[in-house]
Amino acid sequence: MNDNPADVGYEVVASEPRWTVIGHTHVGRVLRVTWTLRRERIRIVTAWQATKRARNDYFRAKGIL
Repeated sequence: MNDNPADVGYEVVASEPRWTVIGHTHVGRVLRVTWTLRRERIRIVTAWQATKRARNDYFRAKGIL
């Protein structure tokens, strides 16, 4: 993700901490990404395109809309 992503959530799954962020690519695609740290490396757990509402909320919060 190109821009400074916004934190969306944090949870522990099977004793593994996971963070969820939302951000946008250089072409404006807004993604929600859930990731964790394993052996000092970032591991992407899942990533998907944000819903229309989440995209609008994200852009408003960033002052883009």
